[in-house]
Amino acid sequence: MNDTAYLQARTLFQAGHYPAATLICQQYPADFNHLYLLGLIHAETCQYDQALACLEAARVLDSNHLGLKADRERVLNAVNRQKLMLALGLHQHHRAVAAASVYDEILQTDPQHFDALQLRGALALQRGDYRQALNDLNRAVSIRTDYADAHSNRGIALQELGRFEEALASYDRALSLTAANPRIHNNRGNTLKELNRLDEALVSYGHALALDPNYADAWSNQGSTLNALQRSDEALLCYDRALSLDPTLAEAWFNRGNILRERNQLEEALACYDRALTLKPTFARVYNNRGIVLQDLGYLGEALASYERALELDMAASEKSA
Repeated sequence: MNDTAYLQARTLFQAGHYPAATLICQQYPADFNHLYLLGLIHAETCQYDQALACLEAARVLDSNHLGLKADRERVLNAVNRQKLMLALGLHQHHRAVAAASVYDEILQTDPQHFDALQLRGALALQRGDYRQALNDLNRAVSIRTDYADAHSNRGIALQELGRFEEALASYDRALSLTAANPRIHNNRGNTLKELNRLDEALVSYGHALALDPNYADAWSNQGSTLNALQRSDEALLCYDRALSLDPTLAEAWFNRGNILRERNQLEEALACYDRALTLKPTFARVYNNRGIVLQDLGYLGEALASYERALELDMAASEKSA
């Protein structure tokens, strides 16, 4: 090592003369102190990839230097902050594959990075990869226990995997952190409904609607629960309210049609089923119930075609899940 050159470079660095300090350091590419200083210069000028490369090269020469470890950690955190902003932008613009790749890069360098874990988990939820989502969210909540969205998303993953008691516990934990979230109350209601705890489900939907009276999904879910409790008049009012808020809810049209079919209001039921299929053409249960209505109305050919379409969709779904 050239001590004089290093001291000169360090003085220039401390004075903010980064280009001149860089030129000196670059003359000693195999020297620990010059590599370390060059890494710090790159970090100060936000050239984080170059900074990490220099600090990694310095670490090969002296892996026990405490200051180097701390500075490398600081630079790595800065790099990951930049990557996280990039991943969030990709995520928000629905570029899921690219976002997941950046989250992976972050976690390769920092496996305990909470934000990357919980956001990759949220992305896996959106893609329907519930096991991957649960794995990431389990890791996230073990690192940070006080983030409601992570517990809520974990509840969704557990619910989709049929682990309803665990999902309920996760929603309860989320609500202990943020009670004023209508989405969590709604999802909690859905879990209680799956557990056949219908009266409790109604309470959860009530909380959701008290917080957001225009929450169409909660109105629709409340309607389904009321119908399961044989309270079809109230259920129908809930479906009507849901559809007035969001006419694109295929499930609400389907469920509304079911009540009308049970009341023998067949033409109105058929109109509901047709509306549901316009919104969701692969909704197999609608084709089946539509076939029943068409059969009752005497349209046997159309009924048969509807049954056949329901069977095709069910078989396709079974093959996909196999």
